[in-house]
Amino acid sequence: MITESNIEAYILSLDNEIDDRFLQEEELLAYLTSDNIEALSEEEKKILFFCCEVIFHSYKSKHGEFPEFDPMFFQECEEYNWTTRESFDSWKECLDSYFVNYAEEDLLAFVEDTLAEESEEQSMTNIGKEIIMVVCKSYIDSITTSTTG
Repeated sequence: MITESNIEAYILSLDNEIDDRFLQEEELLAYLTSDNIEALSEEEKKILFFCCEVIFHSYKSKHGEFPEFDPMFFQECEEYNWTTRESFDSWKECLDSYFVNYAEEDLLAFVEDTLAEESEEQSMTNIGKEIIMVVCKSYIDSITTSTTG
């Protein structure tokens, strides 16, 4: 399980040095800049990119290696997470369900907290928040499922 201390370690390291290894993740970056996220504003895209970068480096902090991105498995995870979203009447109910017995709760809470902080500072759309959360959860699912089970 990736913990809050893994997340904080990477965020604190940003003050000292920039690790651009994340920028070499061509398949993930291709997705993050694709038409699939066209509904996001430029600011929302930056938030999504930042969250995925923190997830990527937090994984390395915990496991000692960078995660492998499998686009096909990511798509399966994303489809499952969108299906879950559609099964609830409200976003809050869906979000609560994402946390139930979730092994990577700290990573998911980081994304949730980031979205809450950012929506206070600037206008984020509700659909933007949902897209960012679903994409980030799908990314977390796709890189941690093989390491945890």
